[in-house]
Amino acid sequence: MVTSAKAKKSKLLRENEIRSDVRRNRERFMLEKARELISRVGYQALNLPELAKFSGYSKPTIYKYFPCKEDLMVALAIESAERQINYMERAITFDGRPREKLHCIHALNITVLQEASQDRIVIQTNKIRSSATLEHQQMLDQHDEHKIEIISGIIREAMECGDLKLPAGVDEYQLLFTLISTEVGGYFMVFR
Repeated sequence: MVTSAKAKKSKLLRENEIRSDVRRNRERFMLEKARELISRVGYQALNLPELAKFSGYSKPTIYKYFPCKEDLMVALAIESAERQINYMERAITFDGRPREKLHCIHALNITVLQEASQDRIVIQTNKIRSSATLEHQQMLDQHDEHKIEIISGIIREAMECGDLKLPAGVDEYQLLFTLISTEVGGYFMVFR
């Protein structure tokens, strides 16, 4: 009887894993199709019924994953942030000076990861984040905090090895805010 209970529990766990995998794969596919659609019609013209047609999923299925367009947009930003974090974590393992690591991350952000910057700007400038589900808002916040900690860690490393000396009263987070502001401003000047 104990073996039977263990077998049922094991089977239930496996079924839950399969459901989770199916859900993640569906969501990835929908996000991929949303990106394709955005490249064709732009962020403003994207809508969930059109995504349903384009992806081959029904409207109820699309709305089950993304209750509103804003939630879809935040999910796209989360996906981009995850890619960005993966690259950033690889960059900080680079055996170089902190300034070289920062340069590497900057170069990635304006080339390979430009999509992440675009997503983030669209989310912020159109006040989309606040209309997304709480779960997606929290995930986006966690990713933002992770990215901030990676960069501020590099700045601290630069200060410790003597590559960087901040003016009195300025800490690594203030410098990071300046770097981010400059990047966003540069993006608007070049791409808008």
